[in-house]
Amino acid sequence: MKKVFPISFFLFFTLTGMAQNVGIGTTTPGAKLEVVGGVKISDSLNIGNQVRIMSGTLTSNTNAGDGGTHPFGEYHRDNAIQAWASVNASGSLFASYGVVSPLTHVTGEYTFTLQVGAIDNTRLAIVAIPEIDAPPISAAAARLISVNTINGTTFKVYITNGNYVLTDNDFMVIVTGR
Repeated sequence: MKKVFPISFFLFFTLTGMAQNVGIGTTTPGAKLEVVGGVKISDSLNIGNQVRIMSGTLTSNTNAGDGGTHPFGEYHRDNAIQAWASVNASGSLFASYGVVSPLTHVTGEYTFTLQVGAIDNTRLAIVAIPEIDAPPISAAAARLISVNTINGTTFKVYITNGNYVLTDNDFMVIVTGR
């Protein structure tokens, strides 16, 4: 009986020890592995064959845009924002995300190229909003916007006044897509 007890005791604690959660930076992990604090990965991290982080690039195998690779920290899901830009009248960017700069610009016509295109190259959802400093009191002061999707990475924004004359104007554009 004396020999059975130590072996049983050892097996009990070995098996229960294997069933516990592991914590780094925490004494009460709530998952199989919980890390509290920064994580430095010097090689690569593969998460369920769906997301892979390697050499500073985050790659998703599904719904991540054309080619499936985005710079680190820019993981996209289906129909998420692909790009946005705040553009001044001359076509230069005040601020942007996911837009190649500089823009091609002629009066009232702004051509955008995205850093990462949509999977379905005809299904960009583009919203553009003109910036107006005061309420328009005439057709010449009003701003109308039209957009044209060229392909999955290129689109145009046209700005006209209320008389349908192409006009330069500050505006904001947001692009979602699949």
